[in-house]
Amino acid sequence: MRKNYSKSFKTLLLSCVDNSNYSDVELKTDKEKELFLVETFKSEMQWKIEQSGTFKAAYDWLTGLASACTVPFYNDEILDFMKSIDYTMVKDESLLVDHYYWQRMANEVVKLYWKYN
Repeated sequence: MRKNYSKSFKTLLLSCVDNSNYSDVELKTDKEKELFLVETFKSEMQWKIEQSGTFKAAYDWLTGLASACTVPFYNDEILDFMKSIDYTMVKDESLLVDHYYWQRMANEVVKLYWKYN
């Protein structure tokens, strides 16, 4: 049986949303976090969305240490997360980090972007 990892990636993404550089008001619900994430992404990356598309913009935003979302960035953190969700489809660690993790995280941003736009 194939696992659905999307929920794990979305949960991680939302758990890393941080608006402390923007407001003193804490984001309490997933919807508040989603909206803040999407609005910040659009504000910071609209030019890239128009130039290269939403996925490429989300990928670049996350791998460039997005201001609104501090997802695991270092290889050991990423590998720990991937192991914690039992993501075993790929054995090559560099491929797992460089390709699968970042693409799946960017895909979660894209899904939220289209949910609210």
